[in-house]
Amino acid sequence: MTKTYRVAILGCRGRGTAAARGYHAHPRTEVIGLCDLVPELLNTLGDELGVDARYDDLDAMIRETAPDIVAIPTGTEFHHDLAMRVLEHGVHIDIEKPLCVDLIQADEVIARAAAKGVRIAVHHQG
Repeated sequence: MTKTYRVAILGCRGRGTAAARGYHAHPRTEVIGLCDLVPELLNTLGDELGVDARYDDLDAMIRETAPDIVAIPTGTEFHHDLAMRVLEHGVHIDIEKPLCVDLIQADEVIARAAAKGVRIAVHHQG
């Protein structure tokens, strides 16, 4: 049997909406949680995709939905802090490029992922 990956989306703005739609359309992924600080964005995307698990707290979303992957399609300036928080939960990350704003931050994220035994996928939506 083929595994279906449970994906939580962090950020419901343009990039987050595109990522959520892509995961929603893929036969091997299920969007199981959404997180954003703007209720209107969160509810619009949640209604569109039929996702009831909606959060304004990243840690609560991870604890309560137990995702396989957290997608971080946010602005680069937020990547380091958000990735480090996700990695504390031992969850794999899908993150928009660049990984971080500088190599020092990127090295910290990579080291934390290695220590937690999880993977990071860095990509560009295009």
